[in-house]
Amino acid sequence: MKDLEFFVNNFIKSIKNHKLYQKVSETTKEFIGKCYVNLTKVQEESGPVVLLINEDKIMNDSQVLHSDPKRLTSIPLFLYRNGIRSLTFLEGISEEELESLVTIIASREYSSQIGLLEDLWASKFPHIIYHAVEKTKKIQEYDGDVKAPSGIAGQEVTILPVKVKKKDTVPGDQQEIGLKYEQKISLNRERTSFLLIESIKDLLSYETNHRKRKSIYMILKDSIPKFLQAGNLSDLYQTKKLIDSQKESKSEFVEILNEMKEIITSKAALQLYTHALTSSNSNRIKREASDLLEYVGIAGADELINELEISSDFVSKDLIISLLKNIFAEHKEELEVRLVNSTGKTFSVLLLIIKRLKDPYFIPCLKELFEKNNLPQTKEVLFSLLQRKDIIAYLDHSDPAVRITALEKLKAIWTPEEFEIIRDRIMSKRFWHLTIDEIEALLQLLSTLKTDDTIKIFSTILRKVPLFKEKIYEIKRMALQALSNIKDEKAVELISRYRNSRVLKETVAEILKKYETN
Repeated sequence: MKDLEFFVNNFIKSIKNHKLYQKVSETTKEFIGKCYVNLTKVQEESGPVVLLINEDKIMNDSQVLHSDPKRLTSIPLFLYRNGIRSLTFLEGISEEELESLVTIIASREYSSQIGLLEDLWASKFPHIIYHAVEKTKKIQEYDGDVKAPSGIAGQEVTILPVKVKKKDTVPGDQQEIGLKYEQKISLNRERTSFLLIESIKDLLSYETNHRKRKSIYMILKDSIPKFLQAGNLSDLYQTKKLIDSQKESKSEFVEILNEMKEIITSKAALQLYTHALTSSNSNRIKREASDLLEYVGIAGADELINELEISSDFVSKDLIISLLKNIFAEHKEELEVRLVNSTGKTFSVLLLIIKRLKDPYFIPCLKELFEKNNLPQTKEVLFSLLQRKDIIAYLDHSDPAVRITALEKLKAIWTPEEFEIIRDRIMSKRFWHLTIDEIEALLQLLSTLKTDDTIKIFSTILRKVPLFKEKIYEIKRMALQALSNIKDEKAVELISRYRNSRVLKETVAEILKKYETN
């Protein structure tokens, strides 16, 4: 990278020498010649060169190539205050083109904040691309000895590294400096890599030249592995958004975009995103990681399922379940196959995802699994998806526990037809031979529909002659408790009739006392 440093230093020397003599002197030409040689060497090895402009330094990615804190005679500050945030030098640049750039920059006073962008625009350099930002009409005060004049500020419209006093407010400033999700992974929005992405986005928005556009894409593509290696999650997130925003028709550009997607959705990227999602305390980072994991799609499902099995953090688990729900919504067949072939924790996790999806597609598979394993968790998810006719069909299942579950689910879909089904079951001779739990479920269900017929059915049950004493008395007690759910005069009157019953009076007294309390 020495040639890159030499290029920048000779570039600065060329500008300052031109300013000194107010023309292109022999010394200036010498510096420009060296600058050009250094630049072409770098381009031969690495392609286009992108220089990022900060207030007091010039950088390439995160490498500082030139630093000048003097302020009054600082070329970085001069460029920065004129809105320049990056300069990109494409392959094929000529020495004359480089000299023209030096001349334009050197022709302005250090304190000048207007005119440079217009001069650059008018020059229409074929191999030099610059990224600039808009300015607002607010006063910006920098740290140090240079102040922006009234009415013109260095305030950017986009989020960029601008120093302001604490009392000042910068629209768009996210105040996220120093955010990390582990010590090695810095998520500072002021990183030059973030600025690079913003520059590339702006360049792509107006650049139509095929060769230049390809060069810009290649700069971004070459940067993605660096973002990944450094753990720069937010940069990867912004890159993903940038890739998605590009609507290219040319196959060459589509191929480059697909290659970038492959890097962003690679195994190494997946591990970074999962780590950020489960380890960060920042909601923003979690959101970005979640979006990137959804971008990875079905290829990252196993990693997320494994993480869900071992995670003890409720928030992280909920995020992962939501993610898997979104992923499997587009891959239902995959989820079905995984469910059939899974056991233990994995089986439970997949059932939870199906429950969140609420898709009837999985009913046949769940029915088959339920008949095989009769697991409570399978039953719960199955019944959460069943439609009315299927729930009613399970009222005749051989397992009382399944019938009880079906009765509980009927509470949510009450119609006169359901009432008739329950009434017929309670009034049948078979009712008295059901398990106590199923009888209680039927009575509780009956009490949720308050009609004259309901009271009549309860009256019939309470008049039943106890042939099998203990069980019938127990059923009558349950009937009274269920009847107490119907808080009207007819229900209270019916309950009160049994206040003197030797075996029911305690239950009646307890119910009437609750009525009085309420």
